[in-house]
This record gives sequence, C-alpha cells and structure tokens, in this order.
Amino acid sequence: QIEYEAIQHEMEILKDRADELEERGLEWIDRADAAELQLPEVTRQLEEIESSAQTARAELDTKTTELKRIHDEAAQLQAPILEKISAGAISYYKRLRRAGRAPFVALVRRGACSGCGFRHPPQKLQEIKRGSKMMTCEQCGRIQVWQGDEEETVGF
Repeated sequence: QIEYEAIQHEMEILKDRADELEERGLEWIDRADAAELQLPEVTRQLEEIESSAQTARAELDTKTTELKRIHDEAAQLQAPILEKISAGAISYYKRLRRAGRAPFVALVRRGACSGCGFRHPPQKLQEIKRGSKMMTCEQCGRIQVWQGDEEETVGF
C-alpha cells in the first residue's frame, strides 16, 4: 500500500512537471510566432540602417580624402619654413603639443607671458627681444615671442 501511494505521488509530480514543460514549450512557440511576424519589419529597418551607414561611410571617405589633400598642401607650405627653424625648437614644440598644453606660443606683453601672466625679469626680456635663441616661460613652458612694434616698459 505504501509503495503504491509513493508511486502515485511520484507520478503526480512527474505529470505536474510535464504540464509545466508543455506550457513553457507553448510559450516559446508563441514567442517564435510573434518574432516571425516581426521579422519583415526588423529586416526592413536593418536595410534602412545599412543604407544610412553606407551613405555615412561614403561621406566620411570624401571628407577623409579632402582632409588628406589639405594636410598635404599644408605640409608643402610648411616645409620651407621648418627648414629655417632649429631642430631643438621643433622638438620642444612637438613635446608641448603631445602634452596638450595649447596655445604653445605666447607673446610677451608688458613684460609678462600672455599665456600665464608670469612677469619676466628684465634680463630675460632682453634675451627674448633679441630673438637669438628660443626662450620659454619659466612658469607655463610656452615659447615666448617678442611682438616687434610694441614698445615694452617694465615697471618695478
């Protein structure tokens, strides 16, 4: 008797489990049917996106070609100028650019760096004014350039 009841109980559990699996299977079939109905719309949307991406790629290629042309023209214009600048100055400028400390060059105005406002001592101002070598700001590191026409007065 006990064995019979245990087997019946086990069969009920298995039947419940089979019913649960059947319901889940039907849910998955319904989901698959719904997805199949959505497939044409999703396919259409995908085709639109691919077309849009292809157009954007073509525009990007055109712009890239134009930028390369501009870059090449700029390089040709820079070449004669770069020949006149010392290798040390170019190297220093490139280090500033890599560090992202723009602007890289600052005018000297009223005895101070126009980039950070640091006031240069009179001797350094004279060296900057002479322009015989590259001078940098002690505070910000920018290359200092003397503006020729401006008459500097240094106050103490």
